[in-house]
Amino acid sequence: MAFTKGHKINVGRKYKRSVPVWNHGLKKDTEVRLNYERPTSFKKGLTPWNKGKKGSQVAWNKGMKLTEEHLTKLRKPHPSARRENNHNWKGGMSSENKMIRESFEYRLWRTSVFERDDYTCIWCGLHSGKGKAVTLHADHIKPFAFYPELRFAIDNGRTLCVDCHRTTDTWGRSKK
Repeated sequence: MAFTKGHKINVGRKYKRSVPVWNHGLKKDTEVRLNYERPTSFKKGLTPWNKGKKGSQVAWNKGMKLTEEHLTKLRKPHPSARRENNHNWKGGMSSENKMIRESFEYRLWRTSVFERDDYTCIWCGLHSGKGKAVTLHADHIKPFAFYPELRFAIDNGRTLCVDCHRTTDTWGRSKK
């Protein structure tokens, strides 16, 4: 359905609404007020069950003592929560690339490259500060995929801002 000029979107029923009387067969200049009840979950005059009660009186298990056996059972993970037993397990589909980039060694390499370059883009000299934030990337000079022996070599890294990183040959695509 296309919107035409003057079309109004229905945003819900108002509580009191004026309707022209000619819809009800009365004179054309007068209006009738229609009253609609406000949609609530409680009826007027009824008090909710928890009115006047404090939080500790409402919680059913507050202050409940559990046995040591029950606590150890709660701490132990359910057998279906383990890898192969879970219904969502797809057989270890995380790629090697993702596993390496989320590893502790990769984070150390990245921070050491940033510290060596003083958190400054080596091509344009941008760095965060004075009210502006610059997103920096740790870029591999020799590609990550083609030189696995140089993945964690600090000499193979450089700090680039996003704009400079996009001008590199290996930005966002694989070269063969």
